[in-house]
Amino acid sequence: MAYKVAVIIHETGHLIAAKSVGGTPRRVVLGKGHELYRTKIRNIRVVINSNFLGGHAYASFEQPGLLKLRYGAFILGGVLLNLICGLVMSIFFEVDFTNSRGEVIIAIPFTIFLANSLMVLNLIPYNTTIMGMKVSTDGLALLKLPFTKPGEIEKRIDVNLLFDGH
Repeated sequence: MAYKVAVIIHETGHLIAAKSVGGTPRRVVLGKGHELYRTKIRNIRVVINSNFLGGHAYASFEQPGLLKLRYGAFILGGVLLNLICGLVMSIFFEVDFTNSRGEVIIAIPFTIFLANSLMVLNLIPYNTTIMGMKVSTDGLALLKLPFTKPGEIEKRIDVNLLFDGH
């Protein structure tokens, strides 16, 4: 359950970052597999799939100025929001996994803290697939960003149109 919350927070972080740097949040896909539910929230398509392992957020950036920097902020937005949530959980709630008698307990705030903290693993660079298409994780996309031409970034962003058509 805490992992699912962390995934939602992560993908929301991408969308918030896109909006904050002048982009337009378009779509968030939660999970892989068969589509179970689809809706629109604030003009953002939300798709929930059967296998809730990970997710992807999509945004468009119509203004080409500083595209690499804005796209980098979009990529980092997910991990940053996870870190902020983990920090908030550790400050406002007891995230210790033992109680006053020394007994091991697993408290909800601790599991949410741990799940959000582990989302930093999204920065490990590797390729994955979405709907049969090879895509980079957040970490690999960040590593490639300085060497990527703006036209390639625009192509990646235009993938939204393919998903809309699909």
